[in-house]
Amino acid sequence: MFYKTSSKDNVELAQYFFKKLYGKSCIYKQVVSQPYCENCKKFLPDCYVKGTCPYCGATEQYSDSCEKCGRIFQSGEIQDPHCAICGSKPTSKQSQHYFFKLRDFSGKLEKWLVENKNLQQEVKNYVLN
Repeated sequence: MFYKTSSKDNVELAQYFFKKLYGKSCIYKQVVSQPYCENCKKFLPDCYVKGTCPYCGATEQYSDSCEKCGRIFQSGEIQDPHCAICGSKPTSKQSQHYFFKLRDFSGKLEKWLVENKNLQQEVKNYVLN
């Protein structure tokens, strides 16, 4: 039963699945560049980097989309980025991440979604898109 991310049971189950999938080459490593706040000493997810929209110029927008014009953009496109926690300008640092090869399962997942009679049509359409 899941009750806390850091619970012993959840950690063991997550490690079990990760090791199985990694052993079957369903997970791969890749180095990526991420915003890093030297002042806070932490990598910053999109919601912790704010700046100016590169399309409409709206300020205080998150680093992946603009709430004013509705545009979505790639990390790194935001202008005048700053840490949402302390306000300092983030640097770019590389870190190694693990990725799941979802594309290897797309056919089976699509078939399951299409044939599943228990899912609402709106949910199926959203996931299929």
